[in-house]
Amino acid sequence: MISFEKKKLMEFSSSLSFQRDKEFFHRVWNTKLDVYINRLKAIGFFDKDYVLDAGCGFGQWSVCLSELNKKLVSIEIDSERTNVCKKLFDYLNLKNIDLMQSSIEKLKFKNNTFDVIFCYGVIFLCDYKSALKEFYRVLKPNGKLYFSGAGLGWYIDNLINDHHNTKDFNSFDMAVSCLKNTINFMNDLPFDNSNNKQTIVPSIIMKKLCSEIGFQNIMCDGEGFINLTNMKNVRSFFPKEHFGIESGYEILCEK
Repeated sequence: MISFEKKKLMEFSSSLSFQRDKEFFHRVWNTKLDVYINRLKAIGFFDKDYVLDAGCGFGQWSVCLSELNKKLVSIEIDSERTNVCKKLFDYLNLKNIDLMQSSIEKLKFKNNTFDVIFCYGVIFLCDYKSALKEFYRVLKPNGKLYFSGAGLGWYIDNLINDHHNTKDFNSFDMAVSCLKNTINFMNDLPFDNSNNKQTIVPSIIMKKLCSEIGFQNIMCDGEGFINLTNMKNVRSFFPKEHFGIESGYEILCEK
């Protein structure tokens, strides 16, 4: 099991420009690794030969994927986050991770490369249709894709309640920007994916899109609720609903 000195680990966030990123780094790395490992085991993402973490952020999922699988590629488009991950992976002496700065919309891999692809909370920060097509292309036959998203209920809650506000992040402003961004994207207007501006897409639309692309055996549930292996102590990070409207969700499908 991977072990580390938490104080040393937290030092890696000092190079980040934004306070919101520093606080997010501390939140994800103050969560016990067992929480992430149990989630990965629940969806069957262990004992695989070749895994892609698509949009690895600050590397918490990558570290656990590397522990559970033979070989991992972690990609992240943000240069600061990529640099932090490099320091983390070097510090933890993780030899089975290849880290690269890249978009998930245009993957630099051959067809039929990966056994599984993991994409947590990232797909709606870009053109999700292009990303899904790329995931399908680089997955091996019968390979599996996992991704998570936030429904309209989550953004309505952010309009009403503060969520991790900092001097450079306001959850109300974020929600307003995402709602505007979604309208623009759906009407083929310029799409802005800067500063955590996402599109908001219900799971029912994503399931339909996955099917149209060619994915099969599509499973969908609340974020953290898919449990193929009957794992105990599986923790979700988001409620299924806010105000009776879909909030956090996850989809697991197969090529």
